Amino acid sequence: MSYPDDLLVPIESLRQMPLNETIILTTGSQGEPMSALTRIANDEHRLVRIISGDTVVISATPIPGNERSVANTINALCQRGAKVVYGRDAGVHVSGHACREEQKLMINLCKPRYFMPVHGEYRMLVKHGELAHECGVKSENIFIMANGDVLEMKKEEGAKAGAVTAGIVLVDFNRDWKISEEIVSDRRKLADDGLVSVVLTVSEKGAVLAGPDITLRGIILPRDISAEDFISLLRKQVESFIKAASANERGSVDGVKTLVERELSAYLKESDKIEPLVQVVVMRTGGLSNQQETGAITFKRSKS
Repeated sequence: MSYPDDLLVPIESLRQMPLNETIILTTGSQGEPMSALTRIANDEHRLVRIISGDTVVISATPIPGNERSVANTINALCQRGAKVVYGRDAGVHVSGHACREEQKLMINLCKPRYFMPVHGEYRMLVKHGELAHECGVKSENIFIMANGDVLEMKKEEGAKAGAVTAGIVLVDFNRDWKISEEIVSDRRKLADDGLVSVVLTVSEKGAVLAGPDITLRGIILPRDISAEDFISLLRKQVESFIKAASANERGSVDGVKTLVERELSAYLKESDKIEPLVQVVVMRTGGLSNQQETGAITFKRSKS
């Protein structure tokens, strides 16, 4: 941008400037949570406040995936009385990326021996590579890489050299540990459909001696049924599953656990169209010796 030197003033001087003579250039066209525009829209900026009659021009089109964040920012600005100009139809869009001719100019100026397009969807990388070929880069020296691909560069040559695991990694903030895909899957399942916990005691022959005690967490109940009645229904189902099982399935703690997990998950999916995590704890009483064999807690993720 070209402008006179005295036209640009520190933002700290904003309060001394006439409102109708002030333009603020700021970040946040993609609705980034900590950007200045988002903080201004949410009335969280320490120096800038939106007042009724202000005009905000967003000179960028939302990147795919950012539409909701951008819409939230625009809504917040409008709620504070601002007139917001945005969208391609408004004629204010300015790309943040080089166009084809600008890319050709950079390639011709740099005259690269090797070329690896970055930043974009795969189809865009392919098009950028084709443009480099048009500008004289040899096809064998153009590398279209996917996330995780390794490019090994030597003095006179370059080549793909395998791949490494890449992608989004979730980390427990308090422990600085990587969170496994299995844990993430469990948490999503808990959030979507809740948890059903079953605790029961069986004899050596697999007969139910105590329980099943059933606890629900985050379960959306079917219409016209109370939580107590739903638990009673599930208890009867678990008892029927065990009675109908083979002697081999009822002969061990693991057998009973697997049976209840499988059958109860299938029943809930079929009858109530939900797929909660099913947690089963089985204890077995060892007759006159009064010994107990306790099954460890397990989680069953229902398969769609």
